[in-house]
Amino acid sequence: LRPEGDFEKRTPEKWQPAERPRPKKPEDNLHPEGDFEKRKPEEWKPGDRVPVRRPEDNLRPEGDFEKRTPEKWQPGERPQPKKPQDNLRPEGDFERRKPEEWKPGDRAPVRRP
Repeated sequence: LRPEGDFEKRTPEKWQPAERPRPKKPEDNLHPEGDFEKRKPEEWKPGDRVPVRRPEDNLRPEGDFEKRTPEKWQPGERPQPKKPQDNLRPEGDFERRKPEEWKPGDRAPVRRP
């Protein structure tokens, strides 16, 4: 198959957003009559609560009430450490280990080829 005559390419259209469709609302014959009154919001009130019952007593302070005066701060005394008493004592002369004098360590002699 070979085209005969002039061959025209289709010209692409410039892009543009589509039109938004109108929303379809159902038609009815229900319409509000008269003035429309909104519900008035209730004002806030504290909830119902049973009063707290406190036991009654006949204890009342008599005379002047004196506050205690706080003492000036000072560090606490450190207790002396308690050392356990025992009857274990070293008898005779106590020999201490004598430290060895320093000398260079054992090293293999360096061998050169």
